[in-house]
Amino acid sequence: MKYFFLYLSVAFFSFSKFLFPQELNDIKNPIANSLQLIIIITEDWEANKGYLQYFERNKYDDNWNSKTQPFEIAIGKNGLAWGYGLHGNQLSNYKTKKEGDGKSPAGVFNLGFVFGYNKPEEVKTLKMPYFYSHSKCFCIDDVNSEFYNLVIDSTLITNADWKSREKMKLKNDLYKWGITIENNSTPRIKGNGSCIFFHIWDEKEKPTAGCTVMSESKLVEIIYWLDKTKNPIVVQLPQNEYDKLKTVWKLP
Repeated sequence: MKYFFLYLSVAFFSFSKFLFPQELNDIKNPIANSLQLIIIITEDWEANKGYLQYFERNKYDDNWNSKTQPFEIAIGKNGLAWGYGLHGNQLSNYKTKKEGDGKSPAGVFNLGFVFGYNKPEEVKTLKMPYFYSHSKCFCIDDVNSEFYNLVIDSTLITNADWKSREKMKLKNDLYKWGITIENNSTPRIKGNGSCIFFHIWDEKEKPTAGCTVMSESKLVEIIYWLDKTKNPIVVQLPQNEYDKLKTVWKLP
């Protein structure tokens, strides 16, 4: 079984043990050392829906092989803005992601861990770190908290300093399954955005406050395909930016 519970201090998740060596951080091509790739493309910066397709390769110099046909997803209700991830600085003069702006992060990002309502023993075949979301688990969106942009088990926290937080166990199934997108993760900068996930969309397939959402069946398909040892990465861009970077980054 491959699931992991990693705690920074005694309370929140730290993923340093899963970081790859420094040479993997290829600034010129942030996907160069990935074997699994999720591509999300929207029509333009303001669009709040788009398409997702995921790819895999056996070696770093191989071509990407599609593992699915493109399918529809929804993103932030206000579209995209440059996030903070593997791509480094913003790659054009468009806006940058800010807390509460209703935008999803554009760029290239590591995937952190899978979370959900199932207990660990029920997801034994996962190949990603797993976080069991019970009623006392939160993602902290308070920019003044030391736990800002972290998913925590609050029962392990002795110095709860946040004034706002997002519940990780909802009354509905929207967080029944999810994956963390590592926007504004290393380092965590106050106000640059928090709690960005893949998760299940509602029955109206509505856009979100910044997450990327899709059907439960497609999300579960992705979750059981992901393998942390293959350094899975997500590229989320409007079409014009994708077209500019396709050759440079050797995107599919």
